[in-house]
Amino acid sequence: MGISLSIAMMGDRDKADGNCVRCILDEMSSTVEEINVEKQLVRITDLLGRETTCKPNIPLLYIYDDNTVEKKLILE
Repeated sequence: MGISLSIAMMGDRDKADGNCVRCILDEMSSTVEEINVEKQLVRITDLLGRETTCKPNIPLLYIYDDNTVEKKLILE
């Protein structure tokens, strides 16, 4: 996508062109402060959503109370 002062255009470009990307901070936006709160584990599930316990050599999903999910594989 190309944007200039007067127009915005969409086009098809090769991935190898290596176009630049620039992030612009909105002056009206407020700052976000990171709050360091310890999250609590709600449950552990397998990849099919079945609740389980911690098992080695099996990929598991750890679901926390702040709605974050971590995929873990504990190798033995």
